Amino acid sequence: MTTALLLGGCGEAESADGGPPPTLGSTTPTSATPTGTLLPPTTAPPASTTTAAPPPVTTTAAKPKPVAPPPQAAPPPPPSAQPGPHNTGYQHTGVKLTPMNCEKGELVIDKPGTVIDGKSIPCSVRVAADNVRITRSLIKTTAPYGIYKLDQYANLQVIDTEIAGSGKGCGYGIGFNRVHTIRVNIHGCNDGVHTEQGSTLEYSWIHDLEYTGLDSDEPHNDGVQSTGSSNITIRGNTISNPRHQTSCILIGGEGGAPSNVLIEGNWLDGGNYTIYLDPNGSNRTIRNNVFGKSFVYGPANVAGQLDWAGNTFADGGEVKR
Repeated sequence: MTTALLLGGCGEAESADGGPPPTLGSTTPTSATPTGTLLPPTTAPPASTTTAAPPPVTTTAAKPKPVAPPPQAAPPPPPSAQPGPHNTGYQHTGVKLTPMNCEKGELVIDKPGTVIDGKSIPCSVRVAADNVRITRSLIKTTAPYGIYKLDQYANLQVIDTEIAGSGKGCGYGIGFNRVHTIRVNIHGCNDGVHTEQGSTLEYSWIHDLEYTGLDSDEPHNDGVQSTGSSNITIRGNTISNPRHQTSCILIGGEGGAPSNVLIEGNWLDGGNYTIYLDPNGSNRTIRNNVFGKSFVYGPANVAGQLDWAGNTFADGGEVKR
C-alpha cells in the first residue's frame, strides 16, 4: 500500500508589453502664492544604514542514546530443514529450564504482555490476556489441553516450546484463535493444534498423537483441526498421523466457509485423507507440500475454489487433486 505524493509547480508571470517605456512630456510647474504663516523648512531624513545580521549560531544536538531492540525470536529454519527433534521445542535452544509452580493444577496468565521463558511447567496453561509470549519452555499436561487461549484475547505467541501430553488426558496441544505457533514440538495429545480465526502454525513438529479417551466413540486424531475459520496459515511443518484417523490437516466448515487459507511447504503423512478442506470458501491455496503414502483413502479430499500447485509425494511423484 503506497501513498502518492503530488507536487504542484508555480508559473512565473511575464510582461505583456515588450516595447520601450513611454516618454513623459515636459510640463511647467505652477507655483501657488503662500498665504498665512510660513512653515519651517523641511529637514531631510537621515540616511538609513544597514546592519549586517549576525551569522546563525550552529548548535549540535546531543545524539540520543541507542535503545536496545526488543528480543526477537530466532529466524525460522529454511524450507529445506524439515522440522523435527533437532530444530523444534526448547532443547535445540540450549536453555536450562527452571521449574514453575502451578496452582490448582493450572497456570493462569491474566496479565497483558506476560513473557514466560525457559520454564518447566507441570500443568496446562490458560491464557486470559493479550500479547502473551511463551518461549523455550516445556509444558507437561494431563488436562484436556496444553495451552488454551480464551477467544476474547489476542496475539498469543508460542515459540520453541514442547507440549507433552500424558496420561491419556490431553485433548489438544494448543488452541484456539489468534495464536501464532512457531517451532513447537507437540505430542501425546489427541489433536495437535486447534487452529482457528487469524492463526498461524509454522515450522513445528506434530507427531505421536494418542487416543486419549476424550472422543465419544472412537479415535478422531487430527494433526491440525479448524472448524470453519478463516485467515489461517500453515507453513513448513512436519505433521504425521500414523493412526490412520481423520487427517494431518482438517479444515472443516462447521462454523463457516473457510477463506484466506494458506497451506504450503509442509511434510505430511497419514490420516484417512492427509488433507481435508471444506468445499466452501474463497482464496485458498495448497502448494509445495510433500506427502507420504501412509494414508487410507488418499492424500487429499479437497473441493471448491482452490489454487493447487507443486504438491508431490516424497519420491517426487505429482500429487493431484
